[in-house]
Amino acid sequence: MSDTKNDGRNIVINYIDEEHSKINKVTTCKYQWWNFVFIFLFEQYQKMCNIFYLVNFLFTLIPGAAVVAPSTVLMPILFVLFVAAIREILEDIGRSKADKQANSALFKHIRCGNLLESISAKLRQGDILIIENGQEVPADCVLLSSSEKSGIAFVSTASLDGESNLKPKSQLVSTTNLSKEDQIEFFQGFRASVTTSAPNSKMDIFNGEIQEVDQNNQRVRESYGNTLKFNTNNFSLQNVLIRGSKLQNTDFAVAAAVYCGKESRLLMGQSKTKNKLSRLEARINQTMLLIIGMTIVIIAIMTLVGGFEFIGHKKEVTFQIEATKNIYQIMLQRFVQFFIICSQFLPISLFVTLEIARFFQGLVIEADRKLRNKEVNMLIESGKKIKDDKVLSLLSTQQKSVQVKNSIAVENLAEVNIIFSDKTGTMTKNNMIFNKVVDKYGKVTSSLDSVSAFALGLCHSVMPFKGDFQGESPDEVALVRAAAQNNLKMTQKTATDYKFSYKLNEVDYELQYKIKLIIPFSSARKKFTIVLQEIGSNIPTQQIQNTQNLQYNGKIYFTPNEITQPGQPFCITKGADSFMFPLISQVQVQPNIIQQQIDMLSTQGLRTLLFGYKQVANIENLCQQWEKIKQLDEEDEKYFQLTQQLESDLTYACVSAVEDELQDEIFDTLDILRRSGINLWMLTGDKTLTAINIAKTSGLADQTHQVFQFISEEYSKNNVHALKQYLQSSMEAQKQYLSENDRIKYQIETEQKEQKQIKPNAKVKNNVIDLSRKLLITPTTVLIDAPTLQLIIEENLHHQFFQIAFSASAVVCCRLSPHEKASVVNFSHIYYPYLTSLAIGDGANDVGMIKMAQIGIGVAGKEGMHACNSADIAIPQFSFLKRLILVHGRTNHSRNAFLTNYSVFKNSILIFCSLIYQYNTYVTAQIASEQFLLMMYNTFITFFSVLIYVISEKQVYEAYLEMYPSLRHFRALHEADLKSIFLAIINGLYAAFVVYVIHHYVFQNGLWHDGMQHINIYTFQSSITICAAYISILRVMTETYQFNWLLVIGIVLSIVALYGSSLVGTYITMFGIGQIGTLLLLFQSLTVNLIIIICVIIAAIPDIVIRFARRFINPEEFEVLMAAKAKHTCSREFEIKKLETLESLHTIKEEMIIQETPCLKSASEVFIKNVE
Repeated sequence: MSDTKNDGRNIVINYIDEEHSKINKVTTCKYQWWNFVFIFLFEQYQKMCNIFYLVNFLFTLIPGAAVVAPSTVLMPILFVLFVAAIREILEDIGRSKADKQANSALFKHIRCGNLLESISAKLRQGDILIIENGQEVPADCVLLSSSEKSGIAFVSTASLDGESNLKPKSQLVSTTNLSKEDQIEFFQGFRASVTTSAPNSKMDIFNGEIQEVDQNNQRVRESYGNTLKFNTNNFSLQNVLIRGSKLQNTDFAVAAAVYCGKESRLLMGQSKTKNKLSRLEARINQTMLLIIGMTIVIIAIMTLVGGFEFIGHKKEVTFQIEATKNIYQIMLQRFVQFFIICSQFLPISLFVTLEIARFFQGLVIEADRKLRNKEVNMLIESGKKIKDDKVLSLLSTQQKSVQVKNSIAVENLAEVNIIFSDKTGTMTKNNMIFNKVVDKYGKVTSSLDSVSAFALGLCHSVMPFKGDFQGESPDEVALVRAAAQNNLKMTQKTATDYKFSYKLNEVDYELQYKIKLIIPFSSARKKFTIVLQEIGSNIPTQQIQNTQNLQYNGKIYFTPNEITQPGQPFCITKGADSFMFPLISQVQVQPNIIQQQIDMLSTQGLRTLLFGYKQVANIENLCQQWEKIKQLDEEDEKYFQLTQQLESDLTYACVSAVEDELQDEIFDTLDILRRSGINLWMLTGDKTLTAINIAKTSGLADQTHQVFQFISEEYSKNNVHALKQYLQSSMEAQKQYLSENDRIKYQIETEQKEQKQIKPNAKVKNNVIDLSRKLLITPTTVLIDAPTLQLIIEENLHHQFFQIAFSASAVVCCRLSPHEKASVVNFSHIYYPYLTSLAIGDGANDVGMIKMAQIGIGVAGKEGMHACNSADIAIPQFSFLKRLILVHGRTNHSRNAFLTNYSVFKNSILIFCSLIYQYNTYVTAQIASEQFLLMMYNTFITFFSVLIYVISEKQVYEAYLEMYPSLRHFRALHEADLKSIFLAIINGLYAAFVVYVIHHYVFQNGLWHDGMQHINIYTFQSSITICAAYISILRVMTETYQFNWLLVIGIVLSIVALYGSSLVGTYITMFGIGQIGTLLLLFQSLTVNLIIIICVIIAAIPDIVIRFARRFINPEEFEVLMAAKAKHTCSREFEIKKLETLESLHTIKEEMIIQETPCLKSASEVFIKNVE
């Protein structure tokens, strides 16, 4: 075998080389049954927190150093690992099911002349596949033959490129006259060699050459009358079926597998998803560093104090066991002991509870009826089942309701600062409707003259199908339909011929054209060209007199004489006006009139294409040249010269305008997101005017805002100085909208970004963290196209530009490729690394930016499922984004922030109790909590109440959250930051002080019950632990704004777990004897129960008083609204008058108009007066 064979460039068809032929099996599973434990544990112990807990457990195994039984520390660790393992297993089962589904599909195929049937996983490179209608193509294949007489196979590539229209693919071997059985018999004796490029991820290029390598092929042909032949030895993307596409409206297709499995274009292009971290979790990690620092200080102090206590009291009974040790041994022992005690400052339960909470929060979102397809909701409300509806049953899960694929993204929604949105299919419906044309005289009209009708009807890659049309571009289909409505209807199309039905004077005629050559559209050329030659039709006897002006040499020709002379070849080219205008040399009106009309159509949000034509001479020579160079890259000089020769000196025909309808509720959604302080970006491949006007009509950009335009028509490498000046003037203009303080911040931030130079030093980075949490949004809109953006980056002006862009309320980026979309998102992360980005799109061309953003949203529309499959969250329509961010994002963020503070608080109580306890134990590292209850404390006792809280708690009514966008933001007390964590620790210290002091003075002389003294260390420890549990449960209750039956169940479960643990400890002694008899005493002793009640009340009083005082003295907006709602004696209307300039990401000031009616004095009035 040659080297080319080894790298996959040369594949022999109908022959299998066992050594080099790749198999088609795909495996995305992370684990196998035998390696799960090893890989899982290796990944888990990449996390510092897990390593910390493991070290803590190992310390408990040191003889004489353990202050608790090893099982007390081990059980929570095992519980955390168990939950993580279940999650990993479930995720891998999902991957395994997807692999099994892809690998188990059955296909008929020919291998070494034998007809076989195998599952997809057993197919190999070189197999000839027989693909049936509706089957998904299992590998990258070259189309050899189709069942259609036209030699065309239709495929759906919705999951690849986002296009819903079927795409025609042309066969390489002519087998038109053969039945399916005869074709199979023919290809059993067929052998060829395919030469193509090495495996890569390029979806838009797939060129190669196919050559017969067996003389037997000729003998096979002769048996079929020698009618079988190659249409061409060269093939392109037009002759290739890509893995993941689906054969549609074609009975069967015969194709040769070229690239299989992981070498297919689809899998080669699937980049690894960026590891997306929760912003809340990132802050948790930062605060944990503070806790670790505090813990180290406490351990050091207690170790030193413990050493001095040993020296001073060495001869006392307390130290008899340790009397033989020296001071260094004692201090080392104390260090380990206090490390074990203080390790609980890092709550092991936090991360596992957070994972479980996110999972259930995702389920709640998926069950939200307001996030379902309207038709689905109506069907469910009518009592019917979806499977019984013919239309809805065909919809994918994502098209019916929201699907959460990454629960971390839900939590991040509340912190979104920037939204990057695709336009077509995301903000619009991708439902193209022909609107009007600018005819050859420069007039805008909805009717087509003959030149416009023939231009629209002839220049396209659309195929007729069952009375309608299928094509790669929805725009093209809309234009062909418009031509059909204007009497020129395509009826048949092959690789070489066109047939049309043309109505003239109420008489139908048949037109036929020979297709001489086609220069396909590409994103770089922005043009499509077709060369045709009309074949004259026979003259109907009854119409001889009526068609005299159309007759030539005994035939009748219908192509307008403006386009070509009868029977002469001609070309029609269409493309973006900026690319086409330089090619137009003849026009009946002034070109500036045409440009004005195009601009006017663009301001209406219409998508335009300019058409031109000319007669072509020496066509045969051109066709021969084209056959030689059509497989070359577009950048090749020969390719460029020939296309330039054909596509120059054109005559203007018309400009078409197609309308793309906006998504439902798009204006309201974007308007409220903008008012909530989110920086909105539109990333599109459309032209400048179309994009900016869609931005305005959709609500993305406010009509009244000042627009800064950075477009290539005005700025190029020749006038960089002008660009610099415009950037500076734009920055000065933005400053005029800011207060004096904000102007200073704006200037400082700009200077720091320039100093930062992408890789910040520590000093600058810290300042940037401070400022980047504040977007100084101004009422401005930025418009930029891809060439200017590239120029700005090349000239190192991106610092100024992104300062302007992030200070604008909306940014519109035009003419971007998929790669450039992802680059814009990535560059925003470099410039503002501490802000949260969201990217939303509906097609495969949006996958790059969806994966690059912190939150990726896929819209399940007409563009297929590729974006949804790569997204963190899939939604049926764009408007659902408002509810996701304002309601679910805000609610879940506040819940999880409380969970963080709560976890630190509840653990602090027991830790500080043990530290205070050292005062009475000569700092011998004794603990003040019972070991078995301590083990159950985090795992079960305090778990249920807070879990239900983070699933069901609602601070604010959902209607208010959607009505008032400012409520999306939090005060610091609702964040899991350093301040709130510090306050949680202080609260824990106070509660511990109260609990311990009361227990110490009550228990120091023993506890008398039934005339007998019943007191031991275990009763003392159990009572303290139970107090801590009740204080923690009460904390959940006082933080609750709206009680519900789920929360009541959670609280009851926590109390049951508390006493259930004590009951278990009474009869099971494997975890110690501390609980024996304790439960009975707790139930029988009034004194103990009074102590618990008194401790809980006194410990909770300051927190409750401060909380309610704050709500009266300095309430938040949502507290005002909730209080007013709770008082039915008042009738008040709250509405937002205007949104003031944002001062930070966490505070939006709103002026609220309050229409008062006479009512009794109430608590709500106090709130309202404070706001006023």
